[in-house]
Amino acid sequence: MAKYKMVRESVEEDIYALDGKLIDVKHYIERLIEKYGENAYMDIERDGYDCYVELYIKYERQESDEERDKRLAVARKDRERRAKEKAAQEERERMELARLQKKYGES
Repeated sequence: MAKYKMVRESVEEDIYALDGKLIDVKHYIERLIEKYGENAYMDIERDGYDCYVELYIKYERQESDEERDKRLAVARKDRERRAKEKAAQEERERMELARLQKKYGES
């Protein structure tokens, strides 16, 4: 059984909620903690030349069943594709060996 992986998320939140009374900021941060967990962190970034400030909350969560199934399906298809490519390459090499053996005789 394949394990679930942790997925990193980044969500933009309202930076202006950090502007105001400290009690309001405290309540806003408490809501962020409830929503994203205690291990989430705030990342304040400036956007290019206009210095627009954005607030991102970054956190990790366990992937959903759907995400896990999709990841495993992609990995399975990739393994099958690589196996087919390897078989095709080996067949080309066998054909080339047979051609050279026919041309130069077996050694």
